[in-house]
Amino acid sequence: MIFFTDGYLFYQIPTLERKTYRIVTILHEISHMWFGNMVTMKWWDDIWLNESFASYIAHFALEKL
Repeated sequence: MIFFTDGYLFYQIPTLERKTYRIVTILHEISHMWFGNMVTMKWWDDIWLNESFASYIAHFALEKL
């Protein structure tokens, strides 16, 4: 389950930037689920690896869409 902020609910016609920001966030979180522990850090000092991999996959998937 993924929870998002209310800012991702569009009450007016959203700009392309807002739609893109929302889909990148969704893809980022889904990539954490898809790849699980493939790049899990040994300690919090290495969290950049987990997060940067999820961000890379999110942008890669968005480009393919």
